[in-house]
Amino acid sequence: MSSEEHPPKGSEEASQTVDPVDDVYMHFDGIKQTLPFLLGDYGDDGALSEDQIRGLAKEFQLDINLARDLSVLVGYSLDIDSEVSLVRVKRVQGRRKRDRQNEQFRTLYPDDNGESVPVQPRDKRQVQDERRLKVIESCCYIWLDAGRKLTITTRPDKPSSEQREGELIRFIQTVVTMVTKPMRQIPGETLRRDIERVRRRFQMRGDLGPINRA
Repeated sequence: MSSEEHPPKGSEEASQTVDPVDDVYMHFDGIKQTLPFLLGDYGDDGALSEDQIRGLAKEFQLDINLARDLSVLVGYSLDIDSEVSLVRVKRVQGRRKRDRQNEQFRTLYPDDNGESVPVQPRDKRQVQDERRLKVIESCCYIWLDAGRKLTITTRPDKPSSEQREGELIRFIQTVVTMVTKPMRQIPGETLRRDIERVRRRFQMRGDLGPINRA
């Protein structure tokens, strides 16, 4: 057999080599957090102060015990040691040129030599802020327990950022402002999609009561 019939030594191994960073899954918090949540070791004390709990109960006509339950659920959602979404990441090529471009997603992953390697999600479209979803889910659980419907109102006559309305929207936004610093709210369309996602989760678990099945 001539030398032309043999691939160069090591070429097959090289073609099958996979960048180890491409197979790394990192915690979402290290890549992107869409809201400046106040993370902490809340335990059973909850994330809300007593004044906030009483304010929510009064403003939204909730049983005070439901408001306290919400505080605990939100605290679990924002626990600094809780498990969050894992995202498959890839190495960022051309670091100097892309650092500013990828600032929102970039994190540093130490390689075998102890040096930092910039990485970003392989598919940014699938990246979700799981903590945001957990907070919204906590609010929706309490809303269900209070016998309320998981519904929102759309006002097409308003600007797109203000079209989503209703007591549930206002309730969630109020809670979010209490657990973010600086205070933030969720964009209306993002909140709508998240509520629909949470509703589907509840439906799959059989958590939706008769009032929400219509």
